[in-house]
Amino acid sequence: MRLRDARDGCENGSQMTIMRLETGVTHAFVSVFDQEILEGKNRTLNQKKLIQEMAQKLQAGEQQLLELDQRLLELDQQHRECCWQGIALTLKLKFATAGTELFAEVQKQTDLDWLRRFLASIESAATVEELRRLLP
Repeated sequence: MRLRDARDGCENGSQMTIMRLETGVTHAFVSVFDQEILEGKNRTLNQKKLIQEMAQKLQAGEQQLLELDQRLLELDQQHRECCWQGIALTLKLKFATAGTELFAEVQKQTDLDWLRRFLASIESAATVEELRRLLP
């Protein structure tokens, strides 16, 4: 069998030896060094793909968090409005006109915890002035 060697460029820029047998069958022989480079490039490409996938998942997670934050803000506003309605009605029923006047000041408050405490304190309050002292 006659063998003929030829040098040919590969995709990765390294050289590989091509041996052609008389039968015309081409056999590629890649050095261990070239094989390690190729495997390293493949690992790097796989890692880049994984990083891209993780970045996409992270972006999707961040978007979900933003949507949840927005929903929480909306729920807080709904609770705030419910507290204002409860306070307005309770003050009007318990203190008539003086309660309605106090509500104009209470309505400026936006702290949800404060509004809840104020609403709870109306029942035990004897006068509008007692409630007015609770204003910040």
